[in-house]
Amino acid sequence: MFLTLMWLCIVAGMVVLITAAMKEQQGNLCKGYNIKINSAAEGKQFTSEQQILKLLKAATKGEIKGQVIKNFNLPQIEDLLEQSAWVYNAELYFDNLNILHVNVSERKPLARVFTDNGQSFYLDESGRHIPLSDNISIDVPVFTGYPSKKVFNATDSLLVENVIATSSFISNDSFWSSQVSQININSCGINCRNMEMVPVVGNHIINLGDGSDIASKFHRIFLFTIRY
Repeated sequence: MFLTLMWLCIVAGMVVLITAAMKEQQGNLCKGYNIKINSAAEGKQFTSEQQILKLLKAATKGEIKGQVIKNFNLPQIEDLLEQSAWVYNAELYFDNLNILHVNVSERKPLARVFTDNGQSFYLDESGRHIPLSDNISIDVPVFTGYPSKKVFNATDSLLVENVIATSSFISNDSFWSSQVSQININSCGINCRNMEMVPVVGNHIINLGDGSDIASKFHRIFLFTIRY
């Protein structure tokens, strides 16, 4: 019983100290900031520290250094940063020196698509559109004939899933990543689309159907290739 009361007192004391420390920190001023960007590809960044800093200043409505810490709504600022087309995740916190740490992870392009009306962008694993950058280019599988309409139906959504699955398979296979030039998406009727693979070598085109069960299809193509 005595030990239980002692531990309860210790825990209560720690809570009081931590709460007091947090209140004291919130009344302090921000001494500076540190921005870290985890890029989508090694040595390549879609965004920059300057762009992240611009968003931070917009969220805090002024300079970051010198502002009262309690005025920083960190969850709200994280949400604002994650609204950027290139940002996948943002985590912000203050250390015990009152330095604001901003850790940003970029979205990872999985495929580059060209729409049926001539637009082009990247897709990440969730199907999110990532704008192209003037500064970098990512080597990922290319798809043409991607639908340009703003509202997708069930067939369109399934197509997106198959594009992501196909691109992921090609990127993770050293043989096919060097053999596939591009994938063409063609209409085969109302709510119907097929994929055609254009190889790097040769002038033939391989029909992949709707893109489902893609690993099995590429396996059969591989067996046919090595046989002939």
